[in-house]
Amino acid sequence: MADISAVRQDSIRLEIARLRSKQVVELKQVDLYPVFDVLLEGGEHVIARFECDVTADDQLTRRMFERATVHEALRDIDGVTVPRIYHVQPDPSAVGLPWMLMERIPGHRVESIAPHWKNLGVREDNMKTFQKQLATSYVHIFDTPIPDSLSKMFEEEYQHHHKDPMPAAFDIKLQYDSPTLESIDPAVIRARDLRQETATFLAHRFWHLMHDGQYSAEGIVLSYPEMPVLELELPILHKLKALVPALIPSVEEYLLDDGLLGSKSLHHYDPSVTNIMVDPVTAQLTGIIDWENTLAVPALLSATYPEWIRYDGEETPMSTWSSYLLQLSPDKFEYGEWRDRYDEDVRRLSPNFFKALRAGRNLKEIWDWTEKARVGRPLDRRFAAIDAWANQKASELGVDLQVPIRRKKDWLEGRV
Repeated sequence: MADISAVRQDSIRLEIARLRSKQVVELKQVDLYPVFDVLLEGGEHVIARFECDVTADDQLTRRMFERATVHEALRDIDGVTVPRIYHVQPDPSAVGLPWMLMERIPGHRVESIAPHWKNLGVREDNMKTFQKQLATSYVHIFDTPIPDSLSKMFEEEYQHHHKDPMPAAFDIKLQYDSPTLESIDPAVIRARDLRQETATFLAHRFWHLMHDGQYSAEGIVLSYPEMPVLELELPILHKLKALVPALIPSVEEYLLDDGLLGSKSLHHYDPSVTNIMVDPVTAQLTGIIDWENTLAVPALLSATYPEWIRYDGEETPMSTWSSYLLQLSPDKFEYGEWRDRYDEDVRRLSPNFFKALRAGRNLKEIWDWTEKARVGRPLDRRFAAIDAWANQKASELGVDLQVPIRRKKDWLEGRV
């Protein structure tokens, strides 16, 4: 459970009562999260969300107000319900931790509701309703131009919030055998540039996950030295990174797509069953939460399948969730049936979304592996599955995975 013991509950009660002009009836921590579900007089619910394990500084202040800006900008997207932000306070002195107060989206998280749809007919009807509405929301987000108010914070280096900037040598540089750029058609040069933008975006994610974040492969051993993560995970992430150039669509595909693959779209960083809210009886989608780390990403990475229908019967990035959350049977390949239905929904709603969905599937799988590498136990089996997947892909694509394993200090000090 997130440690929010520093929160002074008497102070947070008084602050919420002042901000909402209603007395607080109940404060209840939500599962493992640094969040209170707050019941006010009259039955209104709001959410108090806290920042744990951080130092109050200018960077935190900027990030918290950026999150509020993202929420307000996304509230203008038709068909997508996003919580309203009522208050942002980066200064921990007021209640014990930096915090924000926001609207509570009605309903319950899918992860807690779907397992109770036990009657097959009821579950199938509910799933059809819910998945079609979710497809509509994903398409609306994908098709919405990035608001001007968010353009600055979504600049490439800026949006990843690196502690230390990614060294240029760490970038994933795409190589070509053709003549010098001066003798190439400008359209080809443009297609190469767009492919490189996708590779660089993924390089930033690898930098964060391998070396730079608190929970990166290197960073997590400082907080959890008992976890055998570093020696197992870092070599696997090096392999996944080496696969990226072979999985980006070709120059020819970029030339034929009328600019779609080179465009950028808004992307919810964690569109998981923990962040999708539904009515427990009708299965109507009531909203999507946890937009704090929204990104602007290449379109072929933004268009995505819901996590529970990516499972294909083998150990995959999402199979830990998929194996029990919606009680789908691998033997009947229900995952494939629901995936086909999702394809039909998004193809009807947005041909561009469907095209990007198909074009980016292999790259998105790499992203899933990197983000979910530690999801599932035991770790050694999990890492073995990822390693086997990477080796299989390398064999299919003719990629050499014999890459040197380097640490953060090697990159920062130029020893590459």
